[in-house]
Amino acid sequence: MSESYQVCQFPRLLFSHDALQAAALAQALLQEWGGGQVLVRSVQTDSLQMLMKTVNQLSAAAPRSHVMLLAPQMHSGKVLCACQVPKDSALLPASDWAVAVCRHFGGSGGGSALVAKGTGSSDDIPEALKWAEQFACQTTQR
Repeated sequence: MSESYQVCQFPRLLFSHDALQAAALAQALLQEWGGGQVLVRSVQTDSLQMLMKTVNQLSAAAPRSHVMLLAPQMHSGKVLCACQVPKDSALLPASDWAVAVCRHFGGSGGGSALVAKGTGSSDDIPEALKWAEQFACQTTQR
């Protein structure tokens, strides 16, 4: 079953500069994403706040999807992580997902059942993305 997602047009007057950037980034990610139950991507930002806003925008546009974004920090080797899951996601709380992914690359995470964040270290972002997506897919199909 393939779900379709409409790319949202966000009114510019209602958002701060960060929110506008998050909305634009979310739109670009939604356009390149094929849809589905899990969206895991890497983005370039030094701001955990921007990462969280982008995850929120993605979740608003695709409310039945599990969304995680990783943001490698080139200057420090750290990776920022933010995720949000559907409100009815009993099998994969956001906090469990963030903790598992961040621990996988030597860090820590936390949050609520709906929204979570964390940090870790990784020089292999493609592997981290693959692992995060596989973890979500395996957990949601139990």
